[in-house]
Amino acid sequence: MNKEDKALFGDAPPSPSQSVLIVDPQVEGHHLTWIRYITDAFLSQNFKVTLMADFRPQHASKIHNVLQDRLKDIQRICAFNENGRYHGNSCLKSVSLAQKEYGFSHIFFNELDLFASNCLRQAAMGRYPPRNIKGLLSGIYFRPRFLFEKKTLSNSIKSAGFKRLYQNRWFKNIFLMDEQRIEDVSKKFPDINFNFLPDPWDGNFAIDQKDARSCLNLPPNKFIVLQFGIGTKRKGLHHVANAMKNLPDSSDVFLLCAGKLSIPSKFERLLYKLEAQGKAKILNRYVSDTEEKFCFCASDAVLLPYVHHMGSSGVLSRACAAGKPVIASDFDLVGFRVKQYELGLVFEHGSVAQLKTAIHKLAQMDIIQKEKFKKNNWGYAKRCHYKKFKQAVTKPFVIRPIY
Repeated sequence: MNKEDKALFGDAPPSPSQSVLIVDPQVEGHHLTWIRYITDAFLSQNFKVTLMADFRPQHASKIHNVLQDRLKDIQRICAFNENGRYHGNSCLKSVSLAQKEYGFSHIFFNELDLFASNCLRQAAMGRYPPRNIKGLLSGIYFRPRFLFEKKTLSNSIKSAGFKRLYQNRWFKNIFLMDEQRIEDVSKKFPDINFNFLPDPWDGNFAIDQKDARSCLNLPPNKFIVLQFGIGTKRKGLHHVANAMKNLPDSSDVFLLCAGKLSIPSKFERLLYKLEAQGKAKILNRYVSDTEEKFCFCASDAVLLPYVHHMGSSGVLSRACAAGKPVIASDFDLVGFRVKQYELGLVFEHGSVAQLKTAIHKLAQMDIIQKEKFKKNNWGYAKRCHYKKFKQAVTKPFVIRPIY
């Protein structure tokens, strides 16, 4: 490690018997929340925790804001050098340098997807990650498409790379967010400890609806549907804009769109037109944890019109915590969960007309059915509360003494 890298790595700990390096160099979307979740989970089990993240000056304050007083309990490593590049020019090499310097017991990636695609392609050709992290790699694999989807050239290459890494025992614990897949993948790769991880929520989602609407300056008597999170086409926000545009003027439906917009300008203009017409409120910015709770508690329903979205949804967990029915596309895991656990309505994936119909149907639904959804949603929420998540993520790492 050169002097520049060592200076930026800072004061990481010596090698304790149970230490973990948590790796998450991203600060957008869910990453900040998950940095807090994973850090808390390992601290609760008395691990010596080191966090490798983006501690450059322009981003460090975001991480400080979510970790707050936990910062005194962890050591920090910046994943990047002063030129904005990974130490060693790649994420895995940056991790390898840290491991060489400090010798952690475990290396936990908050999102294995971050490096997996390139790593698996390289492994398929016999080029492996740095040897000093072999057997130490654990983490959450959000979208391991190559394990489950139809064979394509890309998936075949990744599958071959994964098998090579598996045969050479690079991985320790892999967490999947899909309860349907654990049994099958565990049979295929019995020497990796695959674990199901619920999509977590925490905090107060029981704020009075009137109070929440007042805090966000929302109309008191409208049927409010919430589109929450970074506003992209992948999240189906363009479908929401078109569905809202086609609702009759007499409709009581009102859209609350909360999160930074990242969609083509014509859809962004349409959203602001809806706002000017009194049919929507657009919070085009980062939404704080407190505002997040207000958004869900103020709403009557939550939209999940995702486009070709494979994997879980933290928005679904939060909607259920607030007791709100959802309207989701019938695609993959989210569609399965909404149907399986009766958490709301589903519509044909990609159909604006069916999305519009579902919104209208839910707005007109009788109180008995809405109460049934609420009961189901609260039941589902109990299964993915942060306490359950914390138990699931640390259990494979905790060694209990035998008396």
